[in-house]
Amino acid sequence: MERPLSPFMFPAWYRFQITSVLSILHRLTGIALVVGSILLAWWLVEVVMANTRSLSNATALRDENVLRRVRHLGSARDGLAEWRVQRRTALALIPLGLYFVASMLRLATSDQLTAAAWLASPVPALLTILFVLALLAHAVVGMRSVLVDYVHRRASLVAAELLVRGAAVVLGGASVLAVLKLFLGR
Repeated sequence: MERPLSPFMFPAWYRFQITSVLSILHRLTGIALVVGSILLAWWLVEVVMANTRSLSNATALRDENVLRRVRHLGSARDGLAEWRVQRRTALALIPLGLYFVASMLRLATSDQLTAAAWLASPVPALLTILFVLALLAHAVVGMRSVLVDYVHRRASLVAAELLVRGAAVVLGGASVLAVLKLFLGR
């Protein structure tokens, strides 16, 4: 008789522990957060592109700026700081996320001009920028902890962290510039 592999052990030989369930749920919500932030950035850029002809000059970023922001790669140096950032952004995402979801539900049946007019007012523009920045900061810290757990070669870890942080900078920059472009009316 062959011994079953671990996924098939749950009903008979293994019972779920709260820590493993929370770890699985945390990773799934992290994936959803990354996908949601990509969709949010795409939506913000689409709203701007519907109202303007060109966004190329506003979204240009230099590679040196991205590389300069990637520092302190080891959790031994800044593990507590990462923990604080993760907790503070999680707390900030609760009210900001509820506001953003309520706003998106209200705007779900509207056209792009209505969404652009909504983002052109000061409070929604500020709260959307804060939501995007908190969302991306939380996603970067979460993705970094997943990378540290599963990527074991130093070169691969550095490359993956550069990719994650670079993507966060590009998504955050594009989102903030899109909102500012609508808010400033340019």
